[in-house]
Amino acid sequence: MYGRHLQYIRVSDDRAILKRGASELLLSGERVHALVEPLVPMLDGSQSRQQIVESFPEDEREEIGELLESLLRRRMITEGSEPDTGEPSLHSMQAAFWWNFGEMAGQAPERLRQAHIVVVGANLISRALIRSLLETGVGRLTLVDHAALNNEVARLNPDAGEGQKISRVPELPSGDELAEASLLCAASDFGQPDALLEVNRAALHAGKPFLPVWLDDLRGYVGPLNYPYESACLRCYRARVDSNNEDYRTARAVRQYIGENPQARSSAGLLPPMPAILGEIAAAETTKFIAGFPPCDTVGRIVEINLVSFASTVRRVLKLPRCPDCSEIMRKATRAITIGPLIPHSE
Repeated sequence: MYGRHLQYIRVSDDRAILKRGASELLLSGERVHALVEPLVPMLDGSQSRQQIVESFPEDEREEIGELLESLLRRRMITEGSEPDTGEPSLHSMQAAFWWNFGEMAGQAPERLRQAHIVVVGANLISRALIRSLLETGVGRLTLVDHAALNNEVARLNPDAGEGQKISRVPELPSGDELAEASLLCAASDFGQPDALLEVNRAALHAGKPFLPVWLDDLRGYVGPLNYPYESACLRCYRARVDSNNEDYRTARAVRQYIGENPQARSSAGLLPPMPAILGEIAAAETTKFIAGFPPCDTVGRIVEINLVSFASTVRRVLKLPRCPDCSEIMRKATRAITIGPLIPHSE
């Protein structure tokens, strides 16, 4: 039996904890250490379950058998061999993370290797996003330049060191070229320009999930992650926010002015960690979406972060019934309810 990653922790004279990953088993009793202390070294793969049980005195075998069964149910030990992850590394730590979510999550690394993420906007947010996705093991990344989203202060150089995984293109690929993409993500260091809506529409047209992320006046926003025509899109979010804004015209004028005047975009300023925080959160949400474990928090929701006080709120975003971008009427043509001439007695 194998328990390479099982940890034995003494709590008191009559209590002990067996721990692997986020799973813990609390044991108590006068003889708890007398049973557990010799048991843990035996879980090195050199002995079978029966051999381990029989190595204990007859009056202890039932308890040892029950303990081994409990550990097996919790996947804290295995009867088959476990891969040797070697010295601590990003790979070994990620493998330990995916272990917490069961056997199906074991497919997550391969899903990430097969994924193709398209990131629109070369800026400080996307710099952190791309770095984190590469470390997570995403197989392919395409960085798309966009005049309204780029921030050349970021000085991205995706060809350095990871040329096999990153490509940079001057404009968003066509729908056919996006067919292999797993997800589109667009980032803006300076507010919520209409360019984000353009990418939202392109993702809907291509039938690809889309995650927007932007920094706006010291607040950061991640989401909503849109399943095409199934969950709320960015246009749904903007329409609902605008409809609840008592001074909508002012907000629209400011948004339009910043979008049309590049020199005004950086007036609020930022600290380098601020966009990096948003990029890391977007990378985590992208990773969870691709892997399927744990559930993605930005589907139908938006994460709002005050980057000064570090307060955060997760808001639910409801799908807009007649959204100009993602409603059912935008996907299907209007049905004709009459057949034949539309002018009475024209024949």
